[in-house]
Amino acid sequence: MTVKPLLIAPLALLYAASVSAQQAPQMPPPAVQTPQPPTPANNQAKAPTPQEFAAQAAAANLFEIKAAAIADQKAQSEAVKAFARQLAQDHRRAQAELVEAAKSENIQLSETLPEEQQTRLEALEAAPDQFDAAFLSAQVNMHEQAMRLMSAYADQGKAGPLKTYAASEFATLRMHFLRAQSFSQ
Repeated sequence: MTVKPLLIAPLALLYAASVSAQQAPQMPPPAVQTPQPPTPANNQAKAPTPQEFAAQAAAANLFEIKAAAIADQKAQSEAVKAFARQLAQDHRRAQAELVEAAKSENIQLSETLPEEQQTRLEALEAAPDQFDAAFLSAQVNMHEQAMRLMSAYADQGKAGPLKTYAASEFATLRMHFLRAQSFSQ
Protein backbone atom coordinates (compact mmCIF):
# COMPACT_ATOMS: atom_id res chain seq x y z
CA MET A 1 0.00 0.00 0.00
CA THR A 2 1.34 3.44 -0.89
CA VAL A 3 0.68 6.61 1.05
CA LYS A 4 -0.73 9.27 -1.17
CA PRO A 5 1.39 12.47 -1.23
CA LEU A 6 -1.71 14.59 -0.68
CA LEU A 7 -2.21 13.08 2.78
CA ILE A 8 1.40 13.51 3.90
CA ALA A 9 1.51 17.33 3.68
CA PRO A 10 -1.56 17.97 5.89
CA LEU A 11 -0.43 15.36 8.42
CA ALA A 12 3.04 16.92 8.57
CA LEU A 13 1.54 20.38 9.16
CA LEU A 14 -0.76 19.04 11.86
CA TYR A 15 2.16 17.31 13.59
CA ALA A 16 4.36 20.44 13.37
CA ALA A 17 1.58 22.58 14.84
CA SER A 18 1.05 20.23 17.78
CA VAL A 19 4.80 20.06 18.53
CA SER A 20 5.07 23.84 18.30
CA ALA A 21 2.12 24.33 20.66
CA GLN A 22 3.67 21.94 23.19
CA GLN A 23 6.98 23.81 23.10
CA ALA A 24 5.49 27.31 23.33
CA PRO A 25 5.64 28.84 26.81
CA GLN A 26 2.29 28.77 28.50
CA MET A 27 1.01 32.23 29.44
CA PRO A 28 -1.53 32.67 32.21
CA PRO A 29 -4.97 33.73 31.09
CA PRO A 30 -5.31 37.52 30.61
CA ALA A 31 -7.20 37.96 33.88
CA VAL A 32 -4.21 36.59 35.80
CA GLN A 33 -1.45 38.49 34.02
CA THR A 34 0.37 41.19 35.95
CA PRO A 35 -0.68 44.66 34.81
CA GLN A 36 1.97 46.35 32.74
CA PRO A 37 3.03 49.89 33.52
CA PRO A 38 2.20 52.54 30.98
CA THR A 39 4.94 53.32 28.52
CA PRO A 40 5.41 56.28 26.23
CA ALA A 41 4.38 54.05 23.32
CA ASN A 42 1.03 52.99 24.83
CA ASN A 43 0.05 56.25 26.50
CA GLN A 44 -3.17 57.75 25.19
CA ALA A 45 -3.63 60.46 27.84
CA LYS A 46 -3.75 64.13 26.89
CA ALA A 47 -0.77 66.08 28.19
CA PRO A 48 -1.45 68.52 31.02
CA THR A 49 -0.36 72.15 30.84
CA PRO A 50 3.15 72.88 32.17
CA GLN A 51 1.62 74.29 35.39
CA GLU A 52 -0.61 71.25 35.88
CA PHE A 53 2.23 68.86 35.14
CA ALA A 54 4.61 70.56 37.56
CA ALA A 55 1.98 70.65 40.34
CA GLN A 56 1.05 66.98 39.87
CA ALA A 57 4.66 65.82 39.64
CA ALA A 58 5.59 67.80 42.77
CA ALA A 59 2.64 66.32 44.67
CA ALA A 60 3.64 62.81 43.58
CA ASN A 61 7.21 63.34 44.78
CA LEU A 62 6.08 64.81 48.10
CA PHE A 63 3.67 61.92 48.66
CA GLU A 64 6.42 59.38 47.99
CA ILE A 65 8.88 61.12 50.32
CA LYS A 66 6.34 61.26 53.15
CA ALA A 67 5.03 57.73 52.58
CA ALA A 68 8.60 56.42 52.59
CA ALA A 69 9.28 58.11 55.93
CA ILE A 70 6.21 56.42 57.41
CA ALA A 71 7.28 53.06 55.96
CA ASP A 72 10.76 53.43 57.39
CA GLN A 73 9.12 53.60 60.83
CA LYS A 74 6.19 51.17 60.48
CA ALA A 75 7.21 48.48 57.96
CA GLN A 76 7.71 44.99 59.33
CA SER A 77 10.03 43.77 56.59
CA GLU A 78 13.59 45.02 56.32
CA ALA A 79 13.30 44.70 52.53
CA VAL A 80 10.29 47.03 52.53
CA LYS A 81 12.17 49.49 54.76
CA ALA A 82 15.14 49.42 52.37
CA PHE A 83 12.79 50.00 49.44
CA ALA A 84 11.23 52.95 51.30
CA ARG A 85 14.65 54.50 51.90
CA GLN A 86 15.49 54.13 48.20
CA LEU A 87 12.15 55.73 47.28
CA ALA A 88 12.82 58.68 49.58
CA GLN A 89 16.30 59.21 48.14
CA ASP A 90 15.13 58.97 44.51
CA HIS A 91 12.10 61.22 45.02
CA ARG A 92 14.11 63.87 46.90
CA ARG A 93 16.49 63.99 43.95
CA ALA A 94 13.56 64.07 41.51
CA GLN A 95 11.90 66.87 43.47
CA ALA A 96 15.08 68.97 43.43
CA GLU A 97 15.35 68.49 39.65
CA LEU A 98 11.66 69.33 39.23
CA VAL A 99 12.04 72.55 41.25
CA GLU A 100 14.87 73.65 38.96
CA ALA A 101 12.96 72.76 35.79
CA ALA A 102 9.84 74.56 37.06
CA LYS A 103 11.87 77.66 38.01
CA SER A 104 13.30 77.85 34.51
CA GLU A 105 9.72 77.94 33.18
CA ASN A 106 8.62 80.50 35.83
CA ILE A 107 6.40 78.01 37.67
CA GLN A 108 6.11 78.13 41.46
CA LEU A 109 5.54 74.77 43.17
CA SER A 110 3.53 74.11 46.30
CA GLU A 111 5.21 72.38 49.20
CA THR A 112 1.98 70.88 50.52
CA LEU A 113 0.06 67.84 49.38
CA PRO A 114 -3.31 68.16 47.70
CA GLU A 115 -6.19 67.03 49.95
CA GLU A 116 -6.68 63.71 48.14
CA GLN A 117 -3.04 62.69 48.60
CA GLN A 118 -2.99 63.93 52.20
CA THR A 119 -5.99 61.69 52.88
CA ARG A 120 -4.19 58.72 51.27
CA LEU A 121 -1.15 59.43 53.40
CA GLU A 122 -3.23 59.57 56.58
CA ALA A 123 -4.93 56.28 55.66
CA LEU A 124 -1.53 54.70 55.11
CA GLU A 125 -0.30 55.99 58.44
CA ALA A 126 -3.37 54.52 60.15
CA ALA A 127 -3.01 51.14 58.40
CA PRO A 128 -3.42 48.27 60.84
CA ASP A 129 -1.20 45.20 61.15
CA GLN A 130 -0.82 44.78 57.39
CA PHE A 131 1.16 47.99 56.86
CA ASP A 132 3.64 46.48 54.40
CA ALA A 133 0.88 45.29 52.06
CA ALA A 134 -0.92 48.66 52.29
CA PHE A 135 2.32 50.56 51.61
CA LEU A 136 3.25 48.39 48.62
CA SER A 137 -0.26 48.62 47.18
CA ALA A 138 -0.09 52.42 47.48
CA GLN A 139 3.30 52.37 45.75
CA VAL A 140 1.97 50.39 42.79
CA ASN A 141 -1.02 52.73 42.43
CA MET A 142 0.88 55.99 42.87
CA HIS A 143 3.72 54.98 40.57
CA GLU A 144 1.27 53.85 37.90
CA GLN A 145 -0.38 57.30 38.05
CA ALA A 146 3.00 59.06 38.02
CA MET A 147 4.16 57.04 35.01
CA ARG A 148 1.02 57.99 33.10
CA LEU A 149 1.66 61.65 33.94
CA MET A 150 5.34 61.50 32.91
CA SER A 151 4.55 59.54 29.78
CA ALA A 152 1.84 61.95 28.65
CA TYR A 153 4.03 65.00 29.24
CA ALA A 154 7.16 63.43 27.73
CA ASP A 155 5.18 62.53 24.59
CA GLN A 156 2.89 65.52 24.19
CA GLY A 157 3.99 68.25 26.57
CA LYS A 158 5.45 71.62 25.69
CA ALA A 159 9.15 71.41 24.80
CA GLY A 160 11.43 72.63 27.55
CA PRO A 161 12.99 71.63 30.88
CA LEU A 162 9.76 70.09 32.24
CA LYS A 163 9.44 67.83 29.21
CA THR A 164 13.07 66.80 29.62
CA TYR A 165 12.40 66.10 33.31
CA ALA A 166 9.34 63.96 32.46
CA ALA A 167 11.29 61.87 29.98
CA SER A 168 14.22 61.37 32.33
CA GLU A 169 12.12 60.40 35.38
CA PHE A 170 10.01 57.77 33.64
CA ALA A 171 12.64 55.01 33.96
CA THR A 172 13.05 55.55 37.71
CA LEU A 173 9.30 55.50 38.25
CA ARG A 174 8.98 52.32 36.22
CA MET A 175 11.73 50.68 38.30
CA HIS A 176 9.88 51.65 41.51
CA PHE A 177 6.58 50.35 40.09
CA LEU A 178 8.08 46.99 39.13
CA ARG A 179 9.90 46.63 42.43
CA ALA A 180 6.72 47.37 44.43
CA GLN A 181 4.86 44.81 42.32
CA SER A 182 7.58 42.21 42.85
CA PHE A 183 6.96 42.16 46.60
CA SER A 184 3.48 40.75 46.05
CA GLN A 185 4.52 38.00 43.65
